[in-house]
Amino acid sequence: MIDLPDPADPPDPAPAGSAAAGGHPVGAAARRQVRRSLLVALGAPVGLTLALSLIYYPVATVGTVLDRNTFEKLPVGVARGDLVGLPPRQVDRPAGARPDCEYYTDGNFPLAQPTWRLCFVDGRLVSKERVDE
Repeated sequence: MIDLPDPADPPDPAPAGSAAAGGHPVGAAARRQVRRSLLVALGAPVGLTLALSLIYYPVATVGTVLDRNTFEKLPVGVARGDLVGLPPRQVDRPAGARPDCEYYTDGNFPLAQPTWRLCFVDGRLVSKERVDE
């Protein structure tokens, strides 16, 4: 014989966490949402850092790039005002740099660190060198 529930008995309560109990459904959709949220939480800072570095680089290097050919053609002993091909501005001087030297980059990516150092005494170029610091 089949045992049917008595219609007068109340139904069993729904398990905790189920949609019927008023909680959030636990399942594949909820796990996907958690994964998506985690990816956004971890991916957003990485993406923002990458975007900012790509924006920073052109701003940091505009007007500071001295190409190798121009650097090699700069004659030592010539007055600063007579040097042809120097960029309109310099990169930031490294800590402890000599005040009579100018620093330019070769456009190295991503940090645009100083690459070329030109030193002047009495307004004349006395030395030029690659900086590998």
